[in-house]
Amino acid sequence: MFDQFFYGWLVIALFFLIMEMGSPGFFFFISFFAGALGSAVASLFLLSFFVQTIVFLCVTSGSFVFLRYWVKKQMIPRHVFPTNVYALQGKRGYVIKKIEQDFSGQVKVRGQVWSAQSYNNQIIEKNSAVEIIDIRGVHLIVKKLKG
Repeated sequence: MFDQFFYGWLVIALFFLIMEMGSPGFFFFISFFAGALGSAVASLFLLSFFVQTIVFLCVTSGSFVFLRYWVKKQMIPRHVFPTNVYALQGKRGYVIKKIEQDFSGQVKVRGQVWSAQSYNNQIIEKNSAVEIIDIRGVHLIVKKLKG
């Protein structure tokens, strides 16, 4: 009923599938698996071994090209969200301890108290609204909001 090449291509496909499962996620052997399956289908049409081999090479090459495009597309970061202390940049808070020119004060942002220094060494009074410009070490660099 089935050509002997059909079973041979299925064994080869199974071999590459097992190799893919054993490799550390590079999607390398899956292309050969697809090529072997394509050749198994070609053998069902009783095509010659030469044509089956050409089908194997074409499907494998096409699969490599497709997977390369797909993997490159997946590697592009869609949204990069700042984490940890860097998520505070651009946020607003208020001064709970006066910020002097050369001394740090304290700022409350999102319910947490942080040490802060002023952006241009300006004095920022207690209860002033501030915006976080940068983070240097354990100090937030803030500027006073107008108003």
